[in-house]
Amino acid sequence: MGWQVWLVLGLALALGELLGAALVLLCFGAAALVVAGAAAVGLETLWKQLLLFAALLGPLVLIGRSLLHRLHRGSPGARVRTAVHALPGEIARVISAIDNASGAGRVELHGLEWTARSLDERPIPEGARVRVIQVDGVKLIVDPEEGGV
Repeated sequence: MGWQVWLVLGLALALGELLGAALVLLCFGAAALVVAGAAAVGLETLWKQLLLFAALLGPLVLIGRSLLHRLHRGSPGARVRTAVHALPGEIARVISAIDNASGAGRVELHGLEWTARSLDERPIPEGARVRVIQVDGVKLIVDPEEGGV
C-alpha cells in the first residue's frame, strides 16, 4: 500500500477521535502515520506495513489509555459527587417524627420525601432540621442539627 493511503488513513482516524474521547482512534491514527512515514522511506510490502502497524498499535493504545486515566483522575470533575453519594452532609427537614423503635420517620430533602432513621436511636421530632450522615438503600441515616428544631 502506498504511503499516501496510510497518511490519509492516519489523518482520518486522528480526526475521528474528535467524535469520541477515548484516545483509541488517535492511537490508530498515530500508528498509521508512522507506517506512512516508513512506507515513504522504503517499507514497500503490505505485510511488513501491516506488521509494523499492529506492533505499534498495542503499545500506543496501552500508553494512551493509561495517560487518559491519569489525566481524568486529576481533573476537578473526577471528584464531583453525584446522586446519593452527594447526599451525606446535606440538611433535611423532618416531616414525620423519626422513631427507630417503631420504624417511623420521614424527611424532605431537595423536594423529595425519604424514609429516615436516627443515627443514635434517639427520636427526632417533626419539624427538626437534620443532617444526612449516610444513605442506606432508600433510607437516610440522619443526626439532629444543633438548634435545628
